[in-house]
Amino acid sequence: MFTKEGKLLSDAVDYLTEMINSGELFDDVLDSNKKVKQQVSTKSMAATAALAALLEAEEMESLILDKYAHYFGTIMLRFGTARESTEANQQVVAALQNFVARSKDNKLQDKMELDSVWTQLEGTGPEYLDAITAITSVVAQSHPEQRRNIFAFILPFMKSNYSAQCQVSATIIAELVNHSKDDKELLQRLINQLLNSLARSEIKLHALRGMSNIVSAGREELNRYSTTVLDALMSNIEDLQDVVALEAMRGLYRVFEEIDCDRIAPVLVNICNRIKPALDKSNDKLREAGAKLLGVLDRLVEGENSSAVLDNLQEQTHVLLPTLVLHANDEAATVRTACKETLKRLVPMFGADELNKVFSNIDPQREIDYNEFLSYLSKALIKAFPTRLNSYVMTCVDPYFKSEWNVIKGNAAMFVGHLFGNSPVDNRKSLNYNPSRVTKELISLMRDKSPLVRQKAADAMALLHTY
Repeated sequence: MFTKEGKLLSDAVDYLTEMINSGELFDDVLDSNKKVKQQVSTKSMAATAALAALLEAEEMESLILDKYAHYFGTIMLRFGTARESTEANQQVVAALQNFVARSKDNKLQDKMELDSVWTQLEGTGPEYLDAITAITSVVAQSHPEQRRNIFAFILPFMKSNYSAQCQVSATIIAELVNHSKDDKELLQRLINQLLNSLARSEIKLHALRGMSNIVSAGREELNRYSTTVLDALMSNIEDLQDVVALEAMRGLYRVFEEIDCDRIAPVLVNICNRIKPALDKSNDKLREAGAKLLGVLDRLVEGENSSAVLDNLQEQTHVLLPTLVLHANDEAATVRTACKETLKRLVPMFGADELNKVFSNIDPQREIDYNEFLSYLSKALIKAFPTRLNSYVMTCVDPYFKSEWNVIKGNAAMFVGHLFGNSPVDNRKSLNYNPSRVTKELISLMRDKSPLVRQKAADAMALLHTY
């Protein structure tokens, strides 16, 4: 039961939070070119400053306990709508500092100090959403009784007219998935909300992240939602926004590491077909993520999977092998490492001793002599898979002889050169090579604008001296 003064204080805070959440948050003003733009409204700034001041009062301790989710959610949302103003942002930082102090949440205070969360919040960049994720994580662990209340408070703002409020809401909901293992009803509501949000471009990234957070709920819940989660993540691998495609692939990697293998098997061919284009994207983070995602598929070799599953994985690896080999000498070190790691993980399933020897001494974290690597690899492939060689060669010719990267064109030329040059003279006809087509393409590369490509094409031609 509040005293009269406590009731007045509660009413005042409720009035301020209403202004901050639903009032006039932005004013239209004219810039120097007399074009209308929006800036943080003076009314919302005054309300934020007043809230910060009231949160300093000792009487707020009981109010915070009574309406924790309301005040917490309000402050988090305000970080979204205050980004455009340094002054407004400082006001909401002050409000959060007072909220943490009055709630006497030492774990949250320690987290924010140790991990520089305050610094992220004080900046004006998008990293503030990472800070909100970190804060929500601590709050969800320290105040499990507030998880449903926070979700209930934040949910209406998923449909806000302000995209910043939508993004903050989606960020909080995505993180709550990590902490709802023991509340299946809440978990289902969270997943359903994220699933319904995938069609909205401004929060798709956060929705995908939340979907992959299902791994925190344990194997049983992961398998329960596997179809929903896999469909959501896979359908966004080829999104036109690199950041969304990257989040989808990273999410799939997390899911594939934990999910039962029999849930992956039905989508194996589909997932490989979707990953392949990512390996040649201009964004090196996408190439790295694509390679890593392929590597985790080695889990299908374990357990009691049918021979058909293994056959499918082998077939897809054969198709993707030239791409992985060429990008094992990618311009980006992270991509080189990822491709070497994936090759090392997938190659053993072939059961070919020659190939195993090639990769047994390779440390993916260390650089390799690429020309020497191609020499050993080509000899092993010729011995292990003679019927596959022409497919490898023609994949190098088309599309990689026309790659946008000179280093990849050079790699493709050298791979073809080693495959041709190391093939036994008395057995070449059975390999279905097309020396005329390949030499014509190599000669074309010798006229390339890049000195590197011309040199590699000439080196490859030198390896064909017995033809």
